[in-house]
Amino acid sequence: MAVKITPEVQAQINRIREAVASGKISREDAMKKFAELRRTQVAGHYSKSSPAKKTQPHLQQRPPQKPGANSGKQWQGKPQSAHGDAKSKTNAEQFGKQYVQKIHKAVAAGDLTKEEAAKKIAALRQKMATRDSQAKPQSRPQARPQPQARPQTDRRSSNAAPGFNHEAALRVRQAMAKAVENGEMTREQAAERFRQWMQRQQEAPQRGVQTDRAPQERPQSQPQARPQIDRRPATLPPAIRAEAGKLMLELRKAVEAGEMTREQAAQRFNRWRQQYGTQAPQAGPDRSKLDRPATDQRPSSGARPSRAVPATPAKPAKAKPAQPAKPATTQRKQAIQATKIQPAPVFQLPPEKK
Repeated sequence: MAVKITPEVQAQINRIREAVASGKISREDAMKKFAELRRTQVAGHYSKSSPAKKTQPHLQQRPPQKPGANSGKQWQGKPQSAHGDAKSKTNAEQFGKQYVQKIHKAVAAGDLTKEEAAKKIAALRQKMATRDSQAKPQSRPQARPQPQARPQTDRRSSNAAPGFNHEAALRVRQAMAKAVENGEMTREQAAERFRQWMQRQQEAPQRGVQTDRAPQERPQSQPQARPQIDRRPATLPPAIRAEAGKLMLELRKAVEAGEMTREQAAQRFNRWRQQYGTQAPQAGPDRSKLDRPATDQRPSSGARPSRAVPATPAKPAKAKPAQPAKPATTQRKQAIQATKIQPAPVFQLPPEKK
């Protein structure tokens, strides 16, 4: 923004230039004076043409007010309305007195009769009484008292069944009361429905039906009893043990083929064992042998000879070709030339003559 040079500032600039030309001051001192003069000129320009004072009137200084007649009085507050003001009441009383005096003068002069004067005075008094009643602040209507909630009592019937659910009865009673309040049913209908519900609850234990909303317990299924096998300790000769093993193998094959069940196989083995009395094996058919297929049973033979596993030769690692090193790229830093703000030509000296 261009700064306007006043004649006074121009005269100072000319004097500084003449002093430099005559050799009274140096060029450095002259430049310092130019800089100070320029700062003063710019500061004065912005203080005079500040847009804040033009666009914002509240920042401008208010002119001093002259003391008036009400300058020494204190603030008495907002004036009251015409109905509640004491001055208005006094004016109404004075008007009433003046009006009554005029009526008396008219009666004395013969313009009005006493009956007419009495009617006018009564009408005036009624009008003033009505105005005074309107001037009084109206009291707010009292809020309607809300009905107090009745305490909920646990009305448990003395003749209820031992397994009667009192909590369910309380929930049903509360639901009926809410329906009556909402207007969905009358009190008689609610009482009839609750009576029917109570009757169903009392009949439920006899029928074995559970009518409340409690989760019903499912009967637990008992595991089926397996046939018991007589397990008595006994010492058997090798021949009987071999025959028992042979029989167990046959029974296992029959069970796997589907010719008989496990229970039938166990019963048949028990009948065979009863023929030998206490000399029969005490464990009966081995359950693990019956459940396991024949392919899993392996004859117990001697330890197998260990077989040496030939070691696999290690594969030679492939050598990767060496990649040529990339030359390092140097980043050139471009120096930013410093720019110097030059003052206006007015505040500059002419070039020095050599």
